[in-house]
Amino acid sequence: MFRFLKTLFSKPEKGRLARALERLDISAEAFRSAAEKCGPPQSQVFWQLAGATSDLRNKVAADPAQITPLRKLIVFFIPKMSELTNRWARLAELNPLEAADPNALAEFQNYLTLIRTAERACLSKQYSDLHASMKTVETQLDRYAR
Repeated sequence: MFRFLKTLFSKPEKGRLARALERLDISAEAFRSAAEKCGPPQSQVFWQLAGATSDLRNKVAADPAQITPLRKLIVFFIPKMSELTNRWARLAELNPLEAADPNALAEFQNYLTLIRTAERACLSKQYSDLHASMKTVETQLDRYAR
């Protein structure tokens, strides 16, 4: 009977583009937060990750059709990578005298490579390299789950 009230009082639903851009913004901010919590060389990689995520966001905003091939990266991989970098930064913050783990730095560098590959895929509209890189990162993230 009062269905018209639902449209008056409910929040408008966000579109695909708005949700994707919001995820990328939140992830970029998480990378920045992680960079502020630790020192070099990790902070440099985290700043680069934040910049690469922002660049990818701008490319997606300029061409919204890019969301479809990048969906898994935008919705799952980049938010998960930002979460892992924040966890790592919090742990590093607890023990600042311990030397940086070179294996962790290499994995963070792989994250950066994946995001840059996604940027190049946006420009060239060739996604085979991106999907191969995403498969590699998926394997790495599966190791964390065990």
